[in-house]
Amino acid sequence: MKRINMLLMGVAALLSVEAFAQQKFTAPKGLDIRIGYGVVPMQNIQESFSNELVPELADNNAIDLKKKGSGVFSASLNYQTKSRFGFGVDVLYGQTQSEFAYTNTSKSTVSSQWFTVMAKGSFMYYRDAFNVPNVELYGAAALGSSFREATGTVNNVEKSKSMSYFAYQFTPLGVRTGQKVAFWAELGYGYKGLLNAGVSIRL
Repeated sequence: MKRINMLLMGVAALLSVEAFAQQKFTAPKGLDIRIGYGVVPMQNIQESFSNELVPELADNNAIDLKKKGSGVFSASLNYQTKSRFGFGVDVLYGQTQSEFAYTNTSKSTVSSQWFTVMAKGSFMYYRDAFNVPNVELYGAAALGSSFREATGTVNNVEKSKSMSYFAYQFTPLGVRTGQKVAFWAELGYGYKGLLNAGVSIRL
């Protein structure tokens, strides 16, 4: 009997997935321009766990280290098809700063600017979610490159260095609420941050 129940549950689950896949779905096709801000991006996490992201600009003999970041400002251009799928590009900018203190009471500071560009794909779970008009739930993933310009002073000599990193963002849950002008928020992990929010304009 247990095996039969398990089999029936499995069949029911497969039928539910198939019904979801075959459900008629029409998304609001068009361009979507977004401006936003994100907190706790990967750039800040990297610097929090590494004292030598820029070895040439910092002395590893520091006894004290203070770090801070600006978060990430984002601009996105998205294109939504009539189906559940969409695609676009994210452009990000942020700053980080590390201050080193030494036993001889001297200090040095490393300042960085991060420019990130990523191609993105999205999948809309629901339109009019929770039976509320103009509420969309979606997920997204983005891949690209992040470019870092770092400057610092070592022994009273100012130095600089450019670096590049593989950039990514995984967003399992996002919400957009509104029509042409809307508010959006996302939970994710990567170079765009753990939490993002902003304004969307759909053309």
